[in-house]
Amino acid sequence: MSSFYDADDFEIIPHPDTVRLDWLLKNDCALTERLCDEDGDILETPNAVIQKQEDHFEVLAATSNDIREAIDVAMAYIDSKR
Repeated sequence: MSSFYDADDFEIIPHPDTVRLDWLLKNDCALTERLCDEDGDILETPNAVIQKQEDHFEVLAATSNDIREAIDVAMAYIDSKR
């Protein structure tokens, strides 16, 4: 079997969704489609990234457009705090 390309010629590039999922895991975050306020009322913004704190969950980002957008905004928010 001949090989046209050498395996060392390739660079592994992770899929953007894999990068997002890895980030959520490393930052103790979760996704939700049903965001509630303190009273338990469901808000109209369906896609949110939440992060577990000691006694509550903090909303890092929420968007009505796309869950990927919410994750990207949360990633940028956490990076800006570092």
